[in-house]
Amino acid sequence: MRVLVTGGSGNVGVGVVRALNAARHHVVVASRGYSPALLPEGVRAVRLERTEPDAYTRLVAAEKPDAVIDLTCHDAADAAVTLRACAGVDRVVVVSSVTAAGPATTTPVTEATAAPPLSEYGIDKLAVEETVRAAWADGTSQALLVRLGAVYRLGADLDGQLAEDGCWLAHAAAGAPAVLADDGAARWNLLHADDAGAALAELLANDRARGVLVHLASRHPLPWRELYERVHHALGRPFNPVSVPAEWAAEQLEDAEFLAETSRWDQVFDLGLLDRLAPSYQERGGPSRVTEVALWLIRQGRVGDAELGAEIQELPARLAAVRTAPGLV
Repeated sequence: MRVLVTGGSGNVGVGVVRALNAARHHVVVASRGYSPALLPEGVRAVRLERTEPDAYTRLVAAEKPDAVIDLTCHDAADAAVTLRACAGVDRVVVVSSVTAAGPATTTPVTEATAAPPLSEYGIDKLAVEETVRAAWADGTSQALLVRLGAVYRLGADLDGQLAEDGCWLAHAAAGAPAVLADDGAARWNLLHADDAGAALAELLANDRARGVLVHLASRHPLPWRELYERVHHALGRPFNPVSVPAEWAAEQLEDAEFLAETSRWDQVFDLGLLDRLAPSYQERGGPSRVTEVALWLIRQGRVGDAELGAEIQELPARLAAVRTAPGLV
């Protein structure tokens, strides 16, 4: 199969391209800028600037793919462009995000969960899904919608619980107390990019995987507390966690969007539909691979924003001051 992957050199895309290449598909990667070193031998890369009028349509017409996997639909306008450009393509996969469903208050989260998203990113991803659903309804497309969870791989950054940033790694490396929200009990769902790619490759091969929304996430969500503890122990550092209330922390942080919408909630997903549509898919990543990535980032000095890290480390002292102030609890 000739497969065009837009965004194929990004965090998720690298795993997708690897999996498709391993399955002996002919893969073409389209992006604004790409790193050829990340692409397997034999995979061709082309430039695509989505904002250029009709660029996507011209690219699809020139490449004549049998399938398109779009990892770059950021909003409704992007989704409309993709559907229009791929009108004559047999298989189309549009990748959305679990943030489109907003912060779920019950688990496991199903494809029918419809809590309103809080962030602009989540709102835009929901608009992507609504655009594709409208195309299902009017019969102009049977694109598969994939609601993807957080993805990691060697070379990409790892977020912490209180911020979409790797500053928690600097704290772990220094042996500083780990600052967690609500004791870090919420489970964080991290899927290796190679696993995301393997699942998408199998979904692409299943002719029944059309005109539906399917979750793609890890079967092994890890409590934030355990993730932090694993990294501390791997570094030979003491693990002395300090808990702050998530609601309070969100009020204190200058940028609390990640905590408010994503990381304080249990990221546990019902993967029953994925099991039915990709029955041979087996997840190979897990906590040990996450720890491996964390250690690599620390060795490379990629440990996030120091100023943000300092703000997070100050939270316990700030909370203690609030609790001991006269008339306050």
